[in-house]
Amino acid sequence: MDSIKIVKIDNLIIIGVLTTGHQLLNPRVVEATPVGNGNMAIKFLQFFGAPKVIDFDPAKYSLMYEPTDEGMITAYREAVTGLTLAKKMPDNVVALGVKSIQ
Repeated sequence: MDSIKIVKIDNLIIIGVLTTGHQLLNPRVVEATPVGNGNMAIKFLQFFGAPKVIDFDPAKYSLMYEPTDEGMITAYREAVTGLTLAKKMPDNVVALGVKSIQ
């Protein structure tokens, strides 16, 4: 199964969907800027030419992990899709196939 990974290759930190093989789909360079109190502001930057996939040599990365921070994962998905993802379903919306209990 494909999963979102953060990979450090040389001096770049890249986030993307790791496929079987050594490819990252929808890669973004992670730019972190200190904002005080130990916090960081994170931006996801596209590569020049906006590639849909990049290949990398597994011998070249020095770090790879799967992020668990939901805020970071959501921000990455929003950067890739260009959409703002819903954080909570509105109270007046009922999911299909689910009955509302009054």
